[in-house]
Amino acid sequence: MSTRGAAAGERVTPAADDNLDLRQLQLSVQAAVDELRDTLATLQISVVDGYFVKTWQDWESGEWVADCPTVRTVAQEASREEAIAGIRRAIQGMLETLSEAGHPAPAKDV
Repeated sequence: MSTRGAAAGERVTPAADDNLDLRQLQLSVQAAVDELRDTLATLQISVVDGYFVKTWQDWESGEWVADCPTVRTVAQEASREEAIAGIRRAIQGMLETLSEAGHPAPAKDV
C-alpha cells in the first residue's frame, strides 16, 4: 500500500499498482492452495517391510513419490505401484548399507 504524501491521521488509499500486486498475490496463494489440496487428495499411508510409507502424486511432474521417514529413503516413479516397489528396494538397500557399516537398522514402525 502506498503511503507517499500522507500526513498523520489522513486516510491512505492504495495505489492502482498496489491493488494489482495484492490481486497477483491472492491468485498465487490460491494456486498454491489448490496444488496442495490436489496433492493431499492423493496421499496414502501404507506399510512396507514393517515401515510406514507415505505415497502421493507430485502435482508438477505427475509422478508418484514414496517416502519412508523412519529409514530416510524416497523413491519417485511413474505409478504408485512402481513407487512402492522403488521404496521397497530403497529400504532394503539402506538397511544393507547400515548393516555393512556396523549400524543398527531403525526400529520397525509396526
